Amino acid sequence: MILIDSAAMSTNQEQFGRRLATLFVMVGVAVGLGNVWRFPYMMGTYGGGTFLFLYIFALVLFGIPALIAEWALGRKTGEGPPGAYISAGLPGGRYVGSALFLTVLMATSYYVVVIGWVLLYLVRAITTGLQDADPATVFETTVHGFSGQAIATSVVLAGCAFVILAGVKKGIERVSRIFIPIFFILMIILMIRSLTLPGASAGIRYLITFDVSAFTGRTLLAVVGQVFFSMALGGTFMVTYGAYLRKDVRPVSLAVQTATGDLMAALLAAFLVIPAVFAAGLEPTSGPTLLFETLPVVFAAIPAGDLVATIFFFALALVSFLSAVAAIEVLVSPLVIRRGWSRKKAVWTVVTAAALLGIPSLLSIDYLMKSDLIWGSTMQPLGSLMALITVGWCVHRANAFEAAGLTEGSRAGRLWLIWIRFVVPIGVTLALLSGWLAD
Repeated sequence: MILIDSAAMSTNQEQFGRRLATLFVMVGVAVGLGNVWRFPYMMGTYGGGTFLFLYIFALVLFGIPALIAEWALGRKTGEGPPGAYISAGLPGGRYVGSALFLTVLMATSYYVVVIGWVLLYLVRAITTGLQDADPATVFETTVHGFSGQAIATSVVLAGCAFVILAGVKKGIERVSRIFIPIFFILMIILMIRSLTLPGASAGIRYLITFDVSAFTGRTLLAVVGQVFFSMALGGTFMVTYGAYLRKDVRPVSLAVQTATGDLMAALLAAFLVIPAVFAAGLEPTSGPTLLFETLPVVFAAIPAGDLVATIFFFALALVSFLSAVAAIEVLVSPLVIRRGWSRKKAVWTVVTAAALLGIPSLLSIDYLMKSDLIWGSTMQPLGSLMALITVGWCVHRANAFEAAGLTEGSRAGRLWLIWIRFVVPIGVTLALLSGWLAD
């Protein structure tokens, strides 16, 4: 095992401020399209209440321990990928870290395109509205070809650059403190509106009913995959942000709070989307198209639908933007720390690279979906697996416990180490195999 000197952390590295502000930042990283887009359609696909109950179970058993491990890696090394894996002594750490750096870059290139779609839907809701929405044409008529997508994507990237150039505290932390409370307030308002629609009760029953027949191996594996997707666990985002944690922050309590915030966001989205879909007489099993094709039809069918759509896509834009900021920061940080670049040079280099690499996604949705399969669904669990192996097996036990805020000889500490060494990696591996072997 490799002993990591805590002095390895750059003395000039910025850190997050107050504990509440840090919590907002971490929730901002975790909450995004995974909660508002992916979670509702996954519930609709995998049995409603069955998926929900299993998700809470997996969040506690897999998500929180893995989150603590990723923060511990970043906190002790003072870096994100690739530097964290090099400093921690992972065999081939330079190559693993570089692969994860490339993963974030490629994933960001199409993720910002999707956020651009959210902006286009927001503009349409504000201007022409969704009253004429048709399931067969709503996406094509909202996403205006290459130029419309390019403009929207450029706005997203420019916004990210503006925030990150302001720094960790004055940029990322300040924006998170504003966006996260607004998001939750708006989602609560929308959820209440959805639950009061005629016919929404059928959706509520669907969400809270445990269907034994839906309890299958595929459902369980889908749940584990969703936990890692939703919590932004991939050995990248949370490792980088872990490097910005102050010494007085307790990772265990922060992880529980972050997971709670992430779960609350997912529940708000589910109890907003699914009851509204039932109220409109549509099926909740439409899959990935639920957000961009089915929901506009729902909004068009309910009173004040355009106002509801405007609030919804605005709230979604806020949290999706924070996730994009985190992705860009993951890429900027090693260029500043390891390469010695100025923050300005690193930001504009990364933003330009993401814009150029995103062009194929602007031209082809099929390319975007395949990219997500490779860089998101496959590489993200692999990245988390690498982080768990690094903390569990490469970092000296005393350093791992110290960074995680746990006592080495305590029962909780021993259980956590065993858990990240064996139990969580097995869960991640099974989730990954389920994706590869899916029909």
